[in-house]
Amino acid sequence: MNVTAFSVNSQGEIVAHKQQQCSSIEITFASGRSLLLSNFLGANVSVGDEIRFSMAYEGNTPASPELLIKRGAGTYLYQARVGYAAKPRLDKFQHSYVHVDTAGGALGLIGLHVPCAVVRDYFYSADRNREQSSHTFYDVLRTHRAASLRDLRLAYKLRELELLASSTAPAQRSALERAFNILAIPELRSCYDGLLADPKSPVLFPFSGFGLILVSGVPSQDHFLGRRIISFIPERKKRRLKLPLRKLTYYSDRAIYRESRAKLEITFDPILLPIGFEPNWNRWKHLLGVTVNVEAEFVKTGKYYRRGNQWNLATWETALPSRIQTSLPDNLEELLKSAWRTNHRFGC
Repeated sequence: MNVTAFSVNSQGEIVAHKQQQCSSIEITFASGRSLLLSNFLGANVSVGDEIRFSMAYEGNTPASPELLIKRGAGTYLYQARVGYAAKPRLDKFQHSYVHVDTAGGALGLIGLHVPCAVVRDYFYSADRNREQSSHTFYDVLRTHRAASLRDLRLAYKLRELELLASSTAPAQRSALERAFNILAIPELRSCYDGLLADPKSPVLFPFSGFGLILVSGVPSQDHFLGRRIISFIPERKKRRLKLPLRKLTYYSDRAIYRESRAKLEITFDPILLPIGFEPNWNRWKHLLGVTVNVEAEFVKTGKYYRRGNQWNLATWETALPSRIQTSLPDNLEELLKSAWRTNHRFGC
């Protein structure tokens, strides 16, 4: 691949010194100015690196999270908020990659070019610390490839309790949560199963991007060519909701709540919502006068749709499967039976 180097302009600052503070790392530039970085980001910065900011910073806090860090031997680190991550496509060399938009970037980089192999190694690897691992997400959950959504939830909860009881390292618990969140989303599970059959198959960027990324690679013209994803933190929001059961759509293995005005989506499995629902509930769900309390953590997602000659980006928030909790009313069984009897009486 031909790479045109991106020249860092004179606004870049050279790191002259770094020092550990209580909960952060302070770096001092050759100009005498200083900047506080998180421990994680600071660990990836060395004396002699050149850092370019997308905006002037006030005091010791940058006005934007976008950073371009030039390291020795011509390597770069790039941190930025990213928007929509497109579905995989092929470059001119027939290599699959994902294009990720930068959100309001001001360093001249309008997007990331991330090979699917890089996306695979970060999001779909059961063990990021090993280059080759025979472990799968199903192994992590200690379940089988034909497991239903209910089975996956049960396996996740049991394994989570085991890890908490044994005071396992956070990285192992994080891998468990990642495995469940990938397998609990049908589109991502299909993508993962495709990888098990063919490790070179294209992969989706989970939840279509939207978050803060730190990636190593090299700038090329107006894009950053990613070689390794170091960190990705999705946009997250915690919400508490009261959901009427009549507003859910029921399937054989899941129930889905969609709110068009608030642009929210939550998927419930039979463990989260143990009410014995079936698809035929959709015919008489308007009789369900039951409300459940839900606490969930949502991530932003989206997709493009075509209207006329224009493509438009639709975004919404979807609940992370691992971060959903429900609280059911004490008289739930009585309320469900009452609704069923009313339905049976009137033959709805």
